Amino acid sequence: MATVTTRSVGSRFEDVAQFAAGSLDNDRVKNVTLRLGGPEALSPLEVVHAIEAQTGKPFAVQQVPEEALRAQYDGATDSLQRSFAALLLYCASGDVIDTTEALRLIPVERLESVRDHFAAALVAR
Repeated sequence: MATVTTRSVGSRFEDVAQFAAGSLDNDRVKNVTLRLGGPEALSPLEVVHAIEAQTGKPFAVQQVPEEALRAQYDGATDSLQRSFAALLLYCASGDVIDTTEALRLIPVERLESVRDHFAAALVAR
C-alpha cells in the first residue's frame, strides 16, 4: 500500500476568518477567488509525526489506498458521504496552495502553523 507523502497546506478556520473579515469592503477582492492555505506545506504523515513529537505519544495510522477512496466516492449514497470522500481524495492528491496573492490583497496578522496550533492546544488542555 502506498503512503501518502504529497504535501498540502491546510487552513485553520481562524485563519480563514481573518481573510473573510479582511475581504469586507475590500474592492480589490470583489468577485475574486482566492486560494487560502496555511504557512507550511505538510503531508498527512508529517502532521501525525509533528503531533506525536509534541505529545510524546504514537498514533495508530490506517492507510487507505486511493482506489478505495475513489470507490467510496463513486458509491456514496448521499451528499455528506460524497463530500467526505471528495475531501479525502483531495487530501490524498496533495495541493500546495500558494497564499501569496491572498496575503497581498488581504494582509492578515499571522497564519498559525500546524505545530504552533497543536502546541497551543496542548497548553490549553
